[in-house]
Amino acid sequence: MSFAKNISPRGAFSDLMGVLRAKQDYKALFFLAAAVPPLLIITMFFLDQERLNKPPPPEVFYFESWDKSRNYQDIVAEREARLRLREALLEERRQKYKTLGRASGIDVDKIDRETAAAREKVAKERAALEKQLIENAAERQKELERKDAIIEELFNDSAQ
Repeated sequence: MSFAKNISPRGAFSDLMGVLRAKQDYKALFFLAAAVPPLLIITMFFLDQERLNKPPPPEVFYFESWDKSRNYQDIVAEREARLRLREALLEERRQKYKTLGRASGIDVDKIDRETAAAREKVAKERAALEKQLIENAAERQKELERKDAIIEELFNDSAQ
């Protein structure tokens, strides 16, 4: 408590005024050098608050509306057109990245070959897994049919 009783805003202000009134040639230069950084920081906080801290505009979602007379062929045609557009955009993007890679000195053709080989390997593995899944499903179906036949036979025997 003894430290706090010696501090007062009036005393601090009078000390500041006494220092500022003292005649020194370099006083103004040091005062500006000391005052500019905090003022810049405070100004940047204020500007950030005013300009950059605004919430983003709300996202608007648009839903397409279709005619009631739209048939399945129209739906499939629109879906295929969108798929072609998407593929074209993805291919354009790939070409841009390839151009960037070539400009950077990357062997893009080697990467394409490795990627194609990896995709082919994954496709073969997927085909093998699908074949195994189909075989397992067929075996399971046969087993279920056999069990159903046994249950039906037992039911018919107990009904007689």
